[in-house]
Amino acid sequence: MCAIFGLIGRTDLQLLKKMSKCQFYRGPDNQSFFISKKNNISLGMNRLAVIDKKNGNQPMFSHDKRHLLVFNGAIYNFLEIRKYLEKKIHFKTNSDTEVLVNSFNFWGKKCFNYFDGMWASAIYDFKTRTTYLSRDYMGQKPLFYNQKSSNLIFSSQINGIFQEKNNFQFSIKNTKEYFRFNHYPAPLTGYEKIFQVCPGETIEFKNSKIFKKKYWDFVKGGDYNILFKKNNDEEINKSFSKIIKKFSIADENVGLCLSPGIDSQLIKVYLEKLLKKIRSFTVGFEDQTY
Repeated sequence: MCAIFGLIGRTDLQLLKKMSKCQFYRGPDNQSFFISKKNNISLGMNRLAVIDKKNGNQPMFSHDKRHLLVFNGAIYNFLEIRKYLEKKIHFKTNSDTEVLVNSFNFWGKKCFNYFDGMWASAIYDFKTRTTYLSRDYMGQKPLFYNQKSSNLIFSSQINGIFQEKNNFQFSIKNTKEYFRFNHYPAPLTGYEKIFQVCPGETIEFKNSKIFKKKYWDFVKGGDYNILFKKNNDEEINKSFSKIIKKFSIADENVGLCLSPGIDSQLIKVYLEKLLKKIRSFTVGFEDQTY
């Protein structure tokens, strides 16, 4: 699961620790912080270790120390990307985190179109003094932020932002959208001046200004590039098998959440071919509204 959080425009280790504590359950394996008074940044991360438990802790620098990353999620095609970049970059770990930060170092913002995965990330560029927040295509991983003058605060959970102050005004207008859609559609939240990074969006924060850009739009369909080739129908079965194999890369045992739908049943069939024996889980609710 993991939690990422940080302050841009100020340094405050005690606040970082409070933000970490209220999200501890998201990342019980490691809690790490980075403070730079020279650059006025404070970054933190609670890690639930999945890939490269020993060396994958964050915040993590790029190979040349230009970029610093905190990241929640998983990049399923990190091995393919790593193979491409190994001709140009020396890697020190086996983690997808190192692949992500060095992908940004090599390709810039374009790298997000090359990832097959789910993520919420924050990257600081020491050369341009710019912060980049990014969220995966469909918004599977959460990321909230608030800007106040020249300062930016971000967190995987809203209560992380509340550690700075908890008197944000509740938004009746936004809550109407909640009752309409049964969730707060990004960038809205239940509070004024606290926002979500939208799915498929990159946010730049520089010189006290925010710049937003959609790097992927569901309506426009696939984004075919050097790492995503267009497949014909005959290759779907082969591709699906490869995807299951990628999703199963972990230092922990792999489990499966089952639903009555055909999708999870298909995943189960392919997963059993790969791992022979797996544990599956089904969650039910007594409340009929679910």
